[in-house]
Amino acid sequence: CDFSIIIPVRNSTKYLREVIETCLEQDYKGSWEVLISDNGWQRGPDVHDLFKSIENDKVRYIKTPSDLKLNKSFEYAFLNANGRYLLSLGSDDGLVISALSMMKSAFDRYPDNNVVFWPFSWYYWPDCNIRKDLINKLQYVNNYSERGLISELDTKPLIRDYALGVKPFFDLPMMYLASCVRREHIEKIIEKTGKFEDGQSQDIYTGMVTLFLEDKITYLNRPLVIVGSSEVGVGMFNENPIKTLSWLGKRLKNKYNYFRYENYHFRHYRNLLVDVGLGPKYLVFREYFKVSNLFKVNYINKR
Repeated sequence: CDFSIIIPVRNSTKYLREVIETCLEQDYKGSWEVLISDNGWQRGPDVHDLFKSIENDKVRYIKTPSDLKLNKSFEYAFLNANGRYLLSLGSDDGLVISALSMMKSAFDRYPDNNVVFWPFSWYYWPDCNIRKDLINKLQYVNNYSERGLISELDTKPLIRDYALGVKPFFDLPMMYLASCVRREHIEKIIEKTGKFEDGQSQDIYTGMVTLFLEDKITYLNRPLVIVGSSEVGVGMFNENPIKTLSWLGKRLKNKYNYFRYENYHFRHYRNLLVDVGLGPKYLVFREYFKVSNLFKVNYINKR
């Protein structure tokens, strides 16, 4: 098929049906699949039951062979996708109705580029405790074009800007929520690094790897993915500031479960719970040095 919309899931079905609906309601005239990759080996909601109730040939279900850690869970999902173009969502996110059509237009405009990325937008589910003033609302970070202006960017000047915080981390061409890539890009990552994902943040690491691997990438100035913020979102939960003793209790219980079951995390990634206190810029800087060491290239002037 043309596109694979990849949704790695672990015991999280609260909004999954709505997420899948946004993937099925695309106005794209070509072919695509919605790949549900179930990594739920601990007790929890049955993702397979939800899959069976949907009854749509575009939706495909796979189960990981064992209880995989975060990086291997995403790697397994991506490597089992059938599409020529690959993008991933979380279980509380969604696609705008013209997303696939606009991605294909961007790939056609610059056929030599392996990556198309776009600006973020957020939707705050009713159970979101982070921004109660924005519950059940959409938030756009940047100004954007309704038609979706398409441009080509050189990656090397961007690396320094992101690493030093000149550009915000959520504008990185991350392979989770923020970009769509050709299959060749995945093959290139594995060939050059020996793995699909590394570092402490799946989002930021893949964004940095993309910038180091590709000379040019395509930017589409319109949000195509709606990033969900809810109680099932692990990253948003751990970034929420601790204001009460009850919330501290939830945070400790949440962290304990990750250590006990390695839930969706592996040992280094769990450090994000601590690192995020120093701000996202610190994480970007760490991933920059991780990737630059892999490629033996430093794009920051030592002075």
